[in-house]
Amino acid sequence: MNDNDFIVTLRIAACVAFLVFLTLAMTGCATKPPELTPEEQK
Repeated sequence: MNDNDFIVTLRIAACVAFLVFLTLAMTGCATKPPELTPEEQK
């Protein structure tokens, strides 16, 4: 495994971690009541 494969693997892992973080953030916002800007949620 050369350096290019390692960099590609790191980028894919970073993208997957970012997608998981976004999914957790979206589900967290959906389950918990919004503390910020309650006027915009109406």
